[in-house]
Amino acid sequence: MGYVFLFLTVLGFGVSSFFMKLGVQKKHDTFDLSFSLFFIAAIVSAVFFFLDKSSALSREVVLLGIGGGIGLAISFICFIKAINAGHYGLSVAIASASFIVQVLYSIVAWKEPVSLLGILVILTALFLLAYSSNTKEEGSNKSWLKWFVFIFLSFLTDGLALITQAEAAKLPGKNYSTYLFVSYSAGAVFLLFYVLKRRKLDLKATKYGLFSALGNFAGIFFTLKSLETITGNIVFPVYFSGYNILGVLLSVFYLKEKINIIGYIGIALGITGIIITFVK
Repeated sequence: MGYVFLFLTVLGFGVSSFFMKLGVQKKHDTFDLSFSLFFIAAIVSAVFFFLDKSSALSREVVLLGIGGGIGLAISFICFIKAINAGHYGLSVAIASASFIVQVLYSIVAWKEPVSLLGILVILTALFLLAYSSNTKEEGSNKSWLKWFVFIFLSFLTDGLALITQAEAAKLPGKNYSTYLFVSYSAGAVFLLFYVLKRRKLDLKATKYGLFSALGNFAGIFFTLKSLETITGNIVFPVYFSGYNILGVLLSVFYLKEKINIIGYIGIALGITGIIITFVK
């Protein structure tokens, strides 16, 4: 069942990313979209938490949930600031490679084996897919240092959030409902203060945030389920490459966007990297 859960992980994150992109195309602010994702996912996870009779607020899972939620929220904020300060395609590529943080952690902390060839192929695919997307070039008035700081923080905090997911999956009792509830709630509160400091919240963004939240919730839940039987060194590289490929395909076939030959090479390499990772 682990590979079925991993497929559902890719599908969930792919749907989440797709509706987030639709919201951006409709000119909704990315901060409003991000907050609505966290807020709606917090409500869904609260229902899940109270219906799950096995859920319990242990100190370990609460701390992991808070760390994961705030880490992901900071990653969202820093990524948005990075794409406003520098190159969009390169920002997407670096942010998509954040699973490397978790992979390095699992090698050091848990001595998990890793397919270096598979990861290198997947990283190459992610960079090609990012550059095949609609990019905006760096302007002469853009600060390279500012961009670098924000994209590095986005990369690092998203990687740390992935570590909390992997650690939560290893806790006894598999208290996923608690982790999801605490994580989304912490992220929503953090983003709420940040958004309200800037201006009023755009409630129209919630239409896209709803479907993005459901996809994101499913993605993280099935990530946790996948980690029960598959190591993180397989789960995270595969789902990052998988949902990026799915996002490009949805853009091509549903939004009728065009990608160049680099994008198709990226898709082929991504699939190749997934296969190599599985059969390492």
